[in-house]
Amino acid sequence: MKRGTVHIEKEDREEKDSHISSLKELFTLDVLGFDNQRELGVFVLILFTMMMSMIFVTHYAEKKKWQLNNLKKEVEELQWTHESREADLRNLKRRSEVMIRLKDTEIDELTEPVEVILYDPTDLGFD
Repeated sequence: MKRGTVHIEKEDREEKDSHISSLKELFTLDVLGFDNQRELGVFVLILFTMMMSMIFVTHYAEKKKWQLNNLKKEVEELQWTHESREADLRNLKRRSEVMIRLKDTEIDELTEPVEVILYDPTDLGFD
């Protein structure tokens, strides 16, 4: 079975041509306000550059926002760690804790007040 040739009626062809010509008129340089293709090319280049700059700046801002959130989380975690270690240190400095740790050694608890020794640096030969 062979295909037959397709004949396009003259009226259909004229109708299609009128649609194409109306599209051409819509996109002519004069309608857009440009005198020649060079001006249109420069305009398109500027639009493309602005678009790429906007994409870059948006990406950069999102990246910095993400980094800032991560740093805030890390700072909060470090603050909690600091407070926890500070509490542990305070607990270890208590007198009862010190005595428990020194119980097995020969070091006894200091019962007398500490005696302050005052000296004159000139007596020791320091001038």
